[in-house]
Amino acid sequence: MARRSWDSLSADYRARLTRNGVTPGDYSSGVSLSHARGHAKTPEHPVRAQRNPQRYPEYVAKRKPSYGLPKPIIRQQLEQQIMDRKRRLWGGVFKFRDNASDRNVRVNPRTKRPPSVADLEYLMEASDAEWETLANSQDRRWAILWYHS
Repeated sequence: MARRSWDSLSADYRARLTRNGVTPGDYSSGVSLSHARGHAKTPEHPVRAQRNPQRYPEYVAKRKPSYGLPKPIIRQQLEQQIMDRKRRLWGGVFKFRDNASDRNVRVNPRTKRPPSVADLEYLMEASDAEWETLANSQDRRWAILWYHS
């Protein structure tokens, strides 16, 4: 696919390219714009890092192995792992309710919103003792660990 002409770009985009060292001649000759768009060290799409890891070594080193998967799939996997872990930790407690426990992982009962993927990932890396502390804290962010009601 051929690039649009320099003059057909918006004034703001031309200014951004120019600020980052791309001249009209560079643009016309097909020079890479990734640096000017802020993606010198990071891919514009995570799957590109998966396909070309030697181009983005720092990015690949920091990322979890799940990069490249759509967020809904990552979320579902993390939610299921947390549900299973809650069952393992607290399934024998008298107040434990499987359906309430699972519902609380999908939608935080205090915020009425799904937890962030970052919070789910944090929980999967936290120890069982940290889970106990978080579950008993007054921080509404961790109400997803509740297992009754």
